[in-house]
Amino acid sequence: MTLSLTPSQLPGELTEIIKAGLVPNILGSPGISKSDCVYQFAETNNLYMHDFSLSNREPVDIAGYPMLNQKTGRMMLAPPEELPLSTDSIPPSKSGFVLFLDEANACSRATASAAYKLILDRKVGRHSLHPKTAIIAAGNLKTDKAIVNDLGTAMKSRMINIILTVSQPDWLKWANTNGIDHRVMAFIKFRPGLLHRFDPNKDDHNFCCPRTWHFLSKYITNKKSVTGSNLVVMAGCVGEGAATEFKAFCRIYKQLPTIERIIADPTNFTFKEQPDHYYALTTLISQNFELNQAALIQAVERLPVEFQVITLREAVARNPDIIDTYEIENWITNNSESLF
Repeated sequence: MTLSLTPSQLPGELTEIIKAGLVPNILGSPGISKSDCVYQFAETNNLYMHDFSLSNREPVDIAGYPMLNQKTGRMMLAPPEELPLSTDSIPPSKSGFVLFLDEANACSRATASAAYKLILDRKVGRHSLHPKTAIIAAGNLKTDKAIVNDLGTAMKSRMINIILTVSQPDWLKWANTNGIDHRVMAFIKFRPGLLHRFDPNKDDHNFCCPRTWHFLSKYITNKKSVTGSNLVVMAGCVGEGAATEFKAFCRIYKQLPTIERIIADPTNFTFKEQPDHYYALTTLISQNFELNQAALIQAVERLPVEFQVITLREAVARNPDIIDTYEIENWITNNSESLF
């Protein structure tokens, strides 16, 4: 079993590694939000992002471009503008920089060699990086048939190499506050194994991962229902098998009462007492909980307790202020044995 971190565990470890003056290298399958984690880290810590992907760089882009010193008549190396140097000013309202070396294991051997000094000594030729610069690298896994090269031992030993893995709870927490379509969220709750399913030995047009589910969500957000022609596009997002399952799951939503019907008669609306319908209801109610908390808490209490917990956790994640409302406090009192 390969040791790994989830997206919720990663920020704390990045902080500790960077505080120690080291360079983390985040490795993981394509599409699992490695880059998003780095951007979020920069935003959380108020750092200006320099995205310096190594895959499309030449050695001269790192070591510096040769030019003539007019005073001495000797060659000198001019550092690239994208790298934050000690002579640079920190942008207003920022606390420092992140130098993001994305696709670090997809660059040429020559480019990797040029990056040795940058990563270990924090220098570009004779120029030093700004002291308030955090260097973070990232790359895909060779086992996933991504376009990567073997990192030489010299490169590996200059970084702290961390495997990032997909976490369904972490993704759902993110999706709940980032506009992901409620049908996609409900489906991933029902079929967590399809959040990330990638077989490098299959020649599918696409595969399931956080990135491609985000694509699918964007595509269907304004569609009240999905049709046969939509299936072709959805298959282009997440693969044919997952798209077919998702389309079938969307039919469940047609069988659910509307949120207006639930609010109007929370103790008598009808639904099928089976897991797929429970998951669909948890999302439908949590996404609309602020419309009428008193009525919807009655609706929630008709679900099995584990689904009540899911619903209210997501409702609170969307709007933490409701944790202090009478309805939520009363539910906690009545269900103190359940983990909230």
